[in-house]
Amino acid sequence: MSELKVKTSTYDIKIGDKTVKLRLTVASQLKLKNRFHQETIDTILEAANDPEKLLAVFQEALSYKDNENGDLTAEELYDALVDNGTRGLNAFAAILFEIANASGILSDEQKEQVKSGIDRSYGAIFEHIEKGAAEAALTDNTPDTQDNKVCSFPKQ
Repeated sequence: MSELKVKTSTYDIKIGDKTVKLRLTVASQLKLKNRFHQETIDTILEAANDPEKLLAVFQEALSYKDNENGDLTAEELYDALVDNGTRGLNAFAAILFEIANASGILSDEQKEQVKSGIDRSYGAIFEHIEKGAAEAALTDNTPDTQDNKVCSFPKQ
């Protein structure tokens, strides 16, 4: 069987003077499925909040046939992304969704829908955290004289 000659679809990230090209081939999708015992999309959806899955996806995406990434590891990619300003779960989720899109796992429309849903979910989580912190600031720490423990009572 002759090899098909086509341009490989990748998600490209510019880090410094280097462009990293990321792609999950069907073989790498099967590796992820067998490693984590779940569908690839589930692994991708969980990876932004799971370092093991994030690094596994990155490593597979770096390692497709005839890639130009050299010997760059997933750990090095993660550190380079952070060193170049990538911050937050939603930022890593966005990268994962771009990889999924370039790899044919998500369509353009699905990628945008998932990104939007994740942004809303993270927004709600951090809003809840901020609300909890604001409520905690409204409490008064008063010592309980029986046990010498500090108890919190809401301010009136």
